[in-house]
Amino acid sequence: MKAKIFIYSVLLLILSTSCHQKKNLLISKENKLGGIYEADENGKEFAFFDRDSIVKLNTDTYISFQEFENLLYGKDDFEIDTFYIVMTEDGTKKLSQLSKKNINKSLYFVVDTKIAASPVMIQPIESGNMAMSLSNEKINNYILDYFNK
Repeated sequence: MKAKIFIYSVLLLILSTSCHQKKNLLISKENKLGGIYEADENGKEFAFFDRDSIVKLNTDTYISFQEFENLLYGKDDFEIDTFYIVMTEDGTKKLSQLSKKNINKSLYFVVDTKIAASPVMIQPIESGNMAMSLSNEKINNYILDYFNK
């Protein structure tokens, strides 16, 4: 298990160093709503950015942007838009717990009040680092515009 985490961490490091012209989006974290949430049938309703679907999310156990060390954006070697997330120590602990609890389920990346992405957890993320490649240019621009306000 430790070898798998080490390999994942090395791969993420290689990916993050190959991202051309990375831009840190978290210049100021204050007054930025959102973060990473889990589904909860008794939670608050959130809509997807690009769909009419609504999901109820737990607003008590989420990871806020204040718990992100960095949110980087850039294009990788294949010119794919990629967001790299690096957590603080507290964020790393929360991400580990949320990802373990939600194996084969989605976690929800919320920006402002809209769900921007909903990746399915296939294994726990214990390193506090993750990357998301989003193929929808409108969603990418929504995220970039929000953090450039």
